[in-house]
Amino acid sequence: MIIDSKQFSFQVGEEKMRIERPGGINSPIWSLAWNPSKDEPVDVLCVADWGQNLSFYTLSGKQVGKERVLGFDPCCVSYFSKGEYILVGGSNKACLLYTREGVKLGTIGEQSSWVWCCAARPDSNFVAIGCQDGTIAYYQLIFSTVHGLYKERYAFRENMTDVIIQHLITEQKVRIKCRDLVKKIAIYKHRLAVQLPERIIIYELYSQDASDMHYRVREKINQRLECNLLVVCTNHIVLCQEKRLQCLNFVGNKEREWQMDSLIRYIKVVGGPASREGLLLGLKNGQV
Repeated sequence: MIIDSKQFSFQVGEEKMRIERPGGINSPIWSLAWNPSKDEPVDVLCVADWGQNLSFYTLSGKQVGKERVLGFDPCCVSYFSKGEYILVGGSNKACLLYTREGVKLGTIGEQSSWVWCCAARPDSNFVAIGCQDGTIAYYQLIFSTVHGLYKERYAFRENMTDVIIQHLITEQKVRIKCRDLVKKIAIYKHRLAVQLPERIIIYELYSQDASDMHYRVREKINQRLECNLLVVCTNHIVLCQEKRLQCLNFVGNKEREWQMDSLIRYIKVVGGPASREGLLLGLKNGQV
């Protein structure tokens, strides 16, 4: 190592691999991080550049998955929760949470200046970020449970973007990879509804066999629908928005609407013929 007042240079070992990336000098690399997960079959390097992209590579230089567009200049990238998630911050003046595949999940915290560093406390859900104006912020992340139950079938969210359906009697499990943030899950008989940020996907069982665990896509409602609660029926979904209930068919058209006197805290499909199912509601004022 050589150090003087005009230069600083060092060399440790020899070059083993060079990854040539598209963009060249127009996409300078600003942050790197290795995925610490022991479950990955290969070592994965996460690369954040000022071409506003997030990409992933193996030791051999092969790209893993798709390159993700961030929409801002990233200044820091760090893995979180044993490699399940990624923290990214930069010119967006915020720290964002992504899956290990680079799917955006949400915002951890917003600041008034660029975020230059972010790190998670080991083996915990606490995240610290440092900003250009000298601000240091500390956040605790709480991952809520998203699930649905119908008789012996239990569906729940895993890793924020996957849905696991478990048969409680046979203990069979099936995983549906949604590749987007799973916000709500509803299950009823042979139907399964999964709400994502920009759409709701309706799944159905391949057969009427009580032990069948194979689901296929029935319909997609390509609308951004906000709701507090969601249930699915044979041919409809019902959205709860504070005091209001909306019944939509699988095309996304509203067929009926109800207005309650108090906030709706609980909703359940209690059965009935197709397209005429009954709903049980629990209101904040104690009414059922």
